[in-house]
Amino acid sequence: MSNKNESVVAEQPKKKFTENMAVIGSDDFPNEAIPKEKRISWIYLTVSWFGAAMFVGLYFTGVQLGTSMGTLWNSASAILVGSFFLTIFITLHGIIGQKTGCNAALTGIYAYGTRGAAIPGFHITDIGWYVVMTAQFVVIIKPFIPFIDARVLASLFAILFLTNSFIGLKQMARLNMVAMPILLFVGLYGIYRVHVTVDGGLSAVWNTTFPNTISFSAAVTMVIGTWISGASRSADYFRWAKSPKDAVIASFTGFLIGFLVCIMAGMFWGAGTGMTDIAGVLVALSIVPFGLLMFFLQTWTTNEHSGYVTSNALPVFYKSLTGKKLSRRGVTMGLALFAILISGMGIEKYFIPFISFLGVFVPVIGAVVITDYYIMSRTKYHWTGHKNFYSINVTDEDVQHHKMNLNVVPALIIGLVIGFTVSWGIPSINGLVATMIAYIISCILLSGQREKEVKKNEELAQVRAKNILL
Repeated sequence: MSNKNESVVAEQPKKKFTENMAVIGSDDFPNEAIPKEKRISWIYLTVSWFGAAMFVGLYFTGVQLGTSMGTLWNSASAILVGSFFLTIFITLHGIIGQKTGCNAALTGIYAYGTRGAAIPGFHITDIGWYVVMTAQFVVIIKPFIPFIDARVLASLFAILFLTNSFIGLKQMARLNMVAMPILLFVGLYGIYRVHVTVDGGLSAVWNTTFPNTISFSAAVTMVIGTWISGASRSADYFRWAKSPKDAVIASFTGFLIGFLVCIMAGMFWGAGTGMTDIAGVLVALSIVPFGLLMFFLQTWTTNEHSGYVTSNALPVFYKSLTGKKLSRRGVTMGLALFAILISGMGIEKYFIPFISFLGVFVPVIGAVVITDYYIMSRTKYHWTGHKNFYSINVTDEDVQHHKMNLNVVPALIIGLVIGFTVSWGIPSINGLVATMIAYIISCILLSGQREKEVKKNEELAQVRAKNILL
């Protein structure tokens, strides 16, 4: 009898996992809010974020910073500032997703309007991420299998890395369950190998002086740029959360830990070997088999993230322009084909300029959503004339009839100009803060937009009143 009871108890975690994953729809609700009864446990969101956070690009960035900022203290400080910025950014957007049940592109409707949502919905940065990460993995693995053409490798991996995001979040969570302990072990084991390989160990590496070719502000922008694109799409995951607390826990225990393990490991790996070539670093530390397995899983788990958020964003973009629905899985297949064509063309050479650009550009786009939700929607100055606008379901006519928020135009222009031109401070933070301030001022002073939207609200109320009488 006891054996039977033990068997039942052993099956409960597996059954619970299956039940939680089964509630996720096959197409993952790209055009509507997720019902409350479909929400899942925070543990699956944490695991998904941990795997997504750890990716090849962090090692590329880590080895660059570890060998180019004078001391590892400077490098580590820049990494900590950038990583905490990203975690807060993820949490703020994630709470919006949890409250509304909407993915990032849909939450953009509240701030930008149904037509204006094309701005945050046209999220080509994640398409670029997918291609760059596939290319980076090919660069790492190519020296070890030189007899296979890089384009062939890129084609095979471009298809493989999207299989889980094609199925949906449930399959992504399963892969991350397997990958998480492997990724954690190899990252830390590599640091240990630095300790036993270098004379004097980690303390000697820490006290080594390196060339100082990257400024602190540029380094922080690079760190932010590595993940700011994915951070702005955190609502795609946290719309599944049962409470805002779940979003906070998953951000700080899933994303932050995974992110720091990767980029810090890269920093020590680069500083310990004095090399920036990842394949060479693996050879120098004698961790080639472990390293290739880790980078394979990292690229897979993070590329599925890029594929997933792109397949949620572009259908909203397409619908905002045409009024028609686009298959999420169709977008996923299109992304794979695009990656096959581009991944083997040396695009990984532009990684550092790419993340530096994203580190300024994406915070500006996300700043509008953050400001609109946390500040303007709680005042009488919200552009739609509604207070607590985000409590209305995104598919309701009260939301859908607001087409374009013109207040975002001056805010985005000012934020981008300041982010890309002001040399003082950290460009990512400069652009975000400038956008927030400009958006608040625009909503308060430019009342013409709000008056037009209020008139629309009144006309809609009159139509409803007539329908009730009829």
